[in-house]
Amino acid sequence: MKKILLLSLSLITLISCEKTTIDGCTEPMAINYNPRASVNNNSCDFTGDIIFYLDAAAGLYLYNYGIEELTFYVNGQIIGFQYNNGGFYTSETPPNCSNNLFTSHSVFWSDNSYTTISWQAIDETGFVWFGDTETLLANECLSVELTVPIAGCTNPMAINYNPNATINNNSCDFTGDIIFYLDQAAGIYLYNEGVQELTFYIDGNNIGTQYNNGGFYTTQTPPNCFDNFFTTSSVYWSNNSYTTINWQAVDETGFIWYENTTGLSATECLSMQLTSKKLTVYQENN
Repeated sequence: MKKILLLSLSLITLISCEKTTIDGCTEPMAINYNPRASVNNNSCDFTGDIIFYLDAAAGLYLYNYGIEELTFYVNGQIIGFQYNNGGFYTSETPPNCSNNLFTSHSVFWSDNSYTTISWQAIDETGFVWFGDTETLLANECLSVELTVPIAGCTNPMAINYNPNATINNNSCDFTGDIIFYLDQAAGIYLYNEGVQELTFYIDGNNIGTQYNNGGFYTTQTPPNCFDNFFTTSSVYWSNNSYTTINWQAVDETGFIWYENTTGLSATECLSMQLTSKKLTVYQENN
């Protein structure tokens, strides 16, 4: 009898020590949360809502500008419209995400309890009035207030970049530097040819001269754009962060020893090495 009792107790103890594992979503914020799951199998799905609304000043601004409608995009997909029906609907306080007077959208995603979304508000002509990137949390109602847009240069590489600007008005101005220098072989060649000076032109404008004072200044390594031994110039342009320039190096007789077209990027210091192989006479004979 004792043996039977001990065997029964052992079986009960063994069974009670065994744990049943259930795979599933263990994140309480998920829409498919499984409270019985003990092992997360990365199956969690989440949702959050976002709503866009104009404040009174922005609505009046767009109305006076003659805008007829705004189309809203989230991650490249159209999610809704707001129309100018004698004026846009506006609010001074954040509406809830079920307010049908404004544009709202439910976003679905997986894995993490938050996601990043990109959005834009574009008028009937295709002009982007508003746009940004937001972090959306699971179960959140994120209210995005659209205020009076600030026109300006939105490119950080521009010299007139406006960090407060919300729409680009194509007013960006850029600058980059270029420096011309002879290597030793080119300097000796020009000296032996009896060249007295080289005048440099960018897009037809004289930017400076290098002289033969018992020889030309030369270097084998690129100088910085503030080296006064060589010819340097700042170039200014608008609209794009990249431009193309035409340049020449002409001696005192008007002979063109060097000429080329090159690209220049905003904020760049472009070092143009002038070698004997880049001489026009060398290129013509080879």
